[in-house]
Amino acid sequence: MDQTLRGDDSIHSSSITQTQTDLSIDEHIYTHNEGLTSLQNAISYLKEHRNVTYITTQDKKLPISVYLTENLDTLHLTNGKNHTKPLPIREIIELSPCDIFQVVREQDNLYLIRIKTRKKRYNLAFSHVSVRQKWYNSLDTLLKLSQECLGNSAIKNYIETISRTQNTSQSIFVFKEKSRVENMKIKKYQQIIKDYEKQAVAEVVNNMIIQVEKIHFAEKTLLTKSQCNELRMEKESLKKNQDGLKKTLRKKNNEALLLAESLECVKEKVNILIMKMKKSQINLLAWNKIIEFLDFADLQILASVSSRMRRSVLALWANKGHWGVIAVGGLEPRSFSWYVFSNQVVGNSQGLCKSPCDKQKLRMNEMLQVTAKLSADTSLAVKSIVISICEKSQSICCYQDIAKVSEFFYRIFKHEIRSVTVLCSLLGAPHYLAEIWKPGLLRIRMGIFQVQKILKLKLPYLFKHFKAINISLDYIIASWISTVFVCFFRENSSNSALCKIWDYYIVNGWPGIISTCLALLYLSQDKVIGTSLEQTLRYYKKRIKCKDMYNVIKKHEVDNVYLNELEKAFYVSIQD
Repeated sequence: MDQTLRGDDSIHSSSITQTQTDLSIDEHIYTHNEGLTSLQNAISYLKEHRNVTYITTQDKKLPISVYLTENLDTLHLTNGKNHTKPLPIREIIELSPCDIFQVVREQDNLYLIRIKTRKKRYNLAFSHVSVRQKWYNSLDTLLKLSQECLGNSAIKNYIETISRTQNTSQSIFVFKEKSRVENMKIKKYQQIIKDYEKQAVAEVVNNMIIQVEKIHFAEKTLLTKSQCNELRMEKESLKKNQDGLKKTLRKKNNEALLLAESLECVKEKVNILIMKMKKSQINLLAWNKIIEFLDFADLQILASVSSRMRRSVLALWANKGHWGVIAVGGLEPRSFSWYVFSNQVVGNSQGLCKSPCDKQKLRMNEMLQVTAKLSADTSLAVKSIVISICEKSQSICCYQDIAKVSEFFYRIFKHEIRSVTVLCSLLGAPHYLAEIWKPGLLRIRMGIFQVQKILKLKLPYLFKHFKAINISLDYIIASWISTVFVCFFRENSSNSALCKIWDYYIVNGWPGIISTCLALLYLSQDKVIGTSLEQTLRYYKKRIKCKDMYNVIKKHEVDNVYLNELEKAFYVSIQD
């Protein structure tokens, strides 16, 4: 049977392989690798769809596709119209190659195979002789094996038997070989395990040493990081302090330059006056006639001319009646004029603490209570001024209003002691700052009462407008009086208008606040009469423009006797 398994002029032969002596296998195992491989290749080649030419009995050439079915029992001939003609293998009687089918061109020659059955002959033409020969050998091998094995099912069984025998012999061989290899691996792995155990012990010891070193290093790292953070924070604080000091230094340098320029200007004016006096030989009596009509800046220059002029100017400053005329021309520079007025005229600064920062004279708990009630953005200088004022008059409580006024004074004087000195001189009569800031706000309520009565007489249309929209005068002027207009003009206008209001207030006292309220209401009446409640309140938060604030306030001066009468009427009304 083995001699009949042929393909491509070769006979299948069996080979005998002997296992290695160390596996203890004595029997010989026959393998049919070559025969099985040849048969499998032939079947695979025949199963492929191959394009051939079918030659009819009239020598017509028809292109078809031929292939072997999966059951190995039929050849299918399929034309271009998908019409299939089955050709059973068992009906094939004869298979033979034929002569070349000549055509016009030599490269288009066809190579024939004739298949003879009991009923018909089939002429199949191939374009290449090698393809024809391989297909012929494959079909011939299949036919001979089919005849010897008595059918296609026997061929399948034959193939499966050979494959099974081969797989069994190979599995035994592989199992023995694997056993031998596994034994060698076990010995090798045992030695490796011993080496690994030694290495593991060494690694455990090394790991313990490394862990100890890591813990020590981590502790050092944490300590170093904490030190670095502390140094970084210290660096940032020093940098901030340095920036603050640089800003302060630049500010002081600018102030020094401005003061130097001002001093040079004063010196020039003094020299000019001295030269004029020397040339014209002006008599001192002539200056005494016009001295009361000069503004404060000219009086300051005149006081530096000679000692006699200085005495005349100081005598003029000591008379309160002349300050009203001086204030019309302006009290520039206010950092000096207000201080002079508080010392020469008011004279209430005696007995004050010399330094507002002297924390030893103020109890610690009171200082903490005062500073805690101020806003976070209040500067240290302003806080110090507020503390000194609270120490002078312990009954006041409006700390935020005091802080706003103190901040305004500190911008004027640039000096804490002078700011405290002037403010403390304004606490009593006739300015009544202490009563304005007392609990109960009795002075503010009286001021609102006085303004309301005068408003009804002098500005009746505005009074009717407030009554029509049902708005109380408290919403408008209460903050004006509590901060002496600092709060209003800090948000609505320039410092020049606010400084002129304070010039008038310092010279005239409490009536100055009432006159200023009437002046501001007079300036706003044309804009608010006829508007709604919301529009009226919104307007008083805007800027009120006035070129000459001092003269407008002078036009609305109120008689002090009339204010005293209104004060008595107010106390009678609150008693009722």
